[in-house]
Parts: sequence; C-alpha cells; structure tokens
Amino acid sequence: METKHPLNPSSSAPTTERIPTIDIVRGFALFGILVVNITTFRSPNPTWHGINRAVDWLILALFQGKFMSLYAFLFGLSFALFTRKSADRSALWRFAWRSVLLLLIGVWHYIFLWDGDILMEYAIAAFLLLPFARRKPRTALRWGVGLYAFSALFLLIVVIASATRPQSQTTSGSASTDPSVMPAALAQSGSYFQLVQWRAGKVDDFLGEHIAASIFLVGIFLIGAYAGREGIIADPAAHGGLMQRVLAWGLPVGLVCNIVYAVAAPVQKSLPVVERAVVMVMIVLAPIILALAYAAGVTLAASRLRWLSPLAAAGRMSLTNYLGQSLVMTILFYRYGLKLFDRVGPTIGLLLAVVIYATQVGISNLWFRRFSYGPAEWLWRSLTYGKWIKITISHGSQTGEGTSIS
Repeated sequence: METKHPLNPSSSAPTTERIPTIDIVRGFALFGILVVNITTFRSPNPTWHGINRAVDWLILALFQGKFMSLYAFLFGLSFALFTRKSADRSALWRFAWRSVLLLLIGVWHYIFLWDGDILMEYAIAAFLLLPFARRKPRTALRWGVGLYAFSALFLLIVVIASATRPQSQTTSGSASTDPSVMPAALAQSGSYFQLVQWRAGKVDDFLGEHIAASIFLVGIFLIGAYAGREGIIADPAAHGGLMQRVLAWGLPVGLVCNIVYAVAAPVQKSLPVVERAVVMVMIVLAPIILALAYAAGVTLAASRLRWLSPLAAAGRMSLTNYLGQSLVMTILFYRYGLKLFDRVGPTIGLLLAVVIYATQVGISNLWFRRFSYGPAEWLWRSLTYGKWIKITISHGSQTGEGTSIS
C-alpha cells in the first residue's frame, strides 16, 4: 500500500464533525491553565494574608498541576481520534509532522512571548505516542498507568535521595537554581528585546530539563488515548455510569490529596524524609486524580447545562487562545506593557483571569460565526497537510476538525 507523505498536496485533509463535549472540556481546561499561569506574573514569592492567602491556597489546591494534567489527558484523547482516521500509516506520518510543527510553535512562543511554554514539552512527548497508535485500548491504558507509576516512583526516589544528602551552602537563599526560569529582576525591568535575547539563549536548557518530563506526560497521554478509543468523552450517554464513578471517587480522593499537598507544599523542604515522601506522593497523585474527576464532571454537566456550550468555541481554538493569553499577560505585567509584575495579589490575579477568559470565550464564539478554524489552528492544519485550508465557512455548512490536539 502506498503511504502518502504528510506534505503531499494531493492528500485530502479530512473534514469531520466536531465533538462538542470534548471542546467544552478543553475550553474548561483553558481557564484552569490561565489561572495557574497568571500566578507566575503577579508576584514571585510573597507572603499573603486574609483573602489573598485564601485565594492563593485555593489555586494551589484546586488548579496547580490539575489542568495541565487535564490538558495532557485531552491531548492523548485527540491523538487517538486523529490516528483513527486512516487505516494506513499516513495518519502516523501526519501526526509526527504535526508534532514537529507544534515543537516549532512552542519554540517561537518561548522565545518571543513567554518562558512558561508547555507546547514544546507536549510535542516532545507526542513522539513517544507513535508506537502505541495501533495498540489495543487496554494495552494503552496499562502502559499509561505503568509509565505514570514509574514516573511517580522515580520522583519519590529523587526526593528521598536529596533529603538525605547534605545541602549546599552556596545555593541557600537563591531565588531559583533552574537555568530556564527567568530571574524576577529581569522579568520586572527588562525590555522586550532583553527578554527575547535571554529566552533565545535558554531554549536548550528548557528542552533539556523537560525531555525528562516526557515519560510523565506520556503516561497521561495514554490514559487519554484509551478514553478516546473507547469514546468515553465523545459519547457520555453510553459511559455515564463510568463517569459517575470516576467523579464520585476521584473528586473526594483528589481533594484530600490536594489539601494535603496545599498545606504541606510551602514547608515541604523542611519536613523529615518520610513526611516529604508522603507529600511527594500527594503531589504526583493529586493532579491526575482530580483532572479525571474534572473531566468526568464537566462531561456530565455539559449534557445538562446549556450555559456551558459557549466554552466549546474557546476549546475549538485553544491553541490560539493559549498563545493569546501569553500575549495579554506579558503586556499587562512586563515593563514594555502596564508593568504590573509583582504588583498584583492572588485575588486581583484571579479576577483578571476571569475577565481575560470571558473575553476569549466571547471572541471565540464571534469568530466561529464566519470561520471554521482559529487563526493558529488554521496555520497549523494548513502546514500539516501541505496546502492552504479554506478558513471561511461556506453557506449552510460548518467544517472543522474534531480532533484538535492543541
């Protein structure tokens, strides 16, 4: 059988109906990503009091790490839908090329917008999904759980080893030992070109640091791939019982894990080795458990609450919205914008996130009255298939790929 090259203009770009429930869950995840990302801008390491302390704690307990895990779950789910379109290897070639493009978009985002990029990490991990493209759903699930457990065990060993090793005196009091994290002073006072120059010189450090995290991500990707192949989110009516059980067990267990994590995380480094290991277990388990509960809860709610439907438009153009969030936040917080870096507390930061997200939901719904894809999605899709895809909506039709992995 002849294998079509992903950039062969004669290869037709498939057009399928979108799955609104998946878009709604993705739109919900987009809000959580924004809430977490804005904490990086509002202040480096403050001690909050009153309502600010409560909001900061709630973000740590309910948002930190959970929505990145939810996004990773949806990424894996969309991988299953994307590769299911073709019986030959053309879908795998397209997915590999699509991942290369995502990596390049991530590099551009990192250098020219913000050093908190997640796209490069997702793109690197995406290549590790390819061997599982034709595996049975339960095989993908077992590998996903196994890889996630392996990552958790590895982190636990690292924590125990570091806790029993004498601490270096030279690094005490330093803001960060991570070479890929921008110094707060530069973020607060640097010009746009100084920030770009710094980030351009740190791309290799960023990639090196996050390659190791790919195994952790692949575990979540494969759990999502299982859900995609079984149609769990796409057909909630057929899997309502499963999702109710995930919500009933995952929400309380996830909340307990996250409460332990939120309480102990600020003092984790001062805890004895056993307690520190317990906190690390909570840190590893909490995001995926609560993320799955969120996915189940939003999926169940989407079929009953019509007011959630506008989130689908934000989810359809999640890559555009993700890049747009970075652009807006850098303009609000950096020196070349409104200079709000280190001047905004958790409460105002959360309100800003709500306003930015609500605006994006409104713009997304207006956009899809005339267009089939978001701007970034259209460019990504066109480059994937090697030809310019029509972006405007034909009269009486609505096109769009239902398997966005952004």
